[in-house]
Amino acid sequence: VAALRYLGADGWDEFIGRLVHWTRELAADDWYLLCAARSGLQFVAEELAGDQLAALIRQDRVATLDDAMRTFGHPFGPIPLTSVPSRLHRRHKWWRYPAGPSEADDPPTLQALVVELRAELDRPEQDRSTKAPADALRRILAGCERVLDGTLPGFRGADAATVNRLVADGWNAAATLTGRLRGYFQPIEH
Repeated sequence: VAALRYLGADGWDEFIGRLVHWTRELAADDWYLLCAARSGLQFVAEELAGDQLAALIRQDRVATLDDAMRTFGHPFGPIPLTSVPSRLHRRHKWWRYPAGPSEADDPPTLQALVVELRAELDRPEQDRSTKAPADALRRILAGCERVLDGTLPGFRGADAATVNRLVADGWNAAATLTGRLRGYFQPIEH
């Protein structure tokens, strides 16, 4: 409790901001540690609910961390259930990020998707394997680039739902890029 007071709201904002930034630089071993840190934040919030100290950890900042974890956790998560301490996966969903179906054995990175989206956008519409309209490609590309450049910390479930809706609307379902986008964004939506 004394440490919470000592850090204050600004200190907790800085700590959570560093965790958000860390999601972009993770190595495989770091994913477990990030999930443990996120569980620690949750325990503090639950244990101090109703206490004035709970207000020191802003929930909008924690939601930003969750968005970043869902966005950048593809190569690492979910953690095998046998490795999750005390069956926390039942209460703390981040141990299961990314959850949901994946259409690829090796999920794409966000950087690889941006390259593929740019290449698809450069083709004339009649030559696009996805048959995607330019405005849909531009919209998805713009969102991906904003996450990559740090303007946005990650994708929210609603962002992923928008991408999935755009991809489902007239795109060639058999196209590789269509499947890779679904494989990347469906787990974020769920």
